[in-house]
Amino acid sequence: MTKWIHLSGYSKQILAEETDLALKGTQIQLARFKKGKHKHYHKRKSEFFYFLKGEGKVIIDGKEKLMKPGMSLLIKPNMVHDFIRTSSEPWEAIMFKTNSSADDTFTK
Repeated sequence: MTKWIHLSGYSKQILAEETDLALKGTQIQLARFKKGKHKHYHKRKSEFFYFLKGEGKVIIDGKEKLMKPGMSLLIKPNMVHDFIRTSSEPWEAIMFKTNSSADDTFTK
């Protein structure tokens, strides 16, 4: 398993790359939200989250949704989203990305 990559407000561990999956722009990650991730959107990328532990709220296009273990969420292109951890324990999710590229994250 790969090492954790620490970013602003969250960390990620790459579980499978596009070369492993034989599908360009696809990736599977384990995400651990420490504080949250800044409000942003993607023009091409879709993200699917399956929450494993902890709790937090996701704000999508201004609407809040509380996410708990066992819940899932699909974020489609152009949906402005923000993650805010609300529990004292780490908030973790498996994340599947499609149509992903390094230049497809924009702040709002």
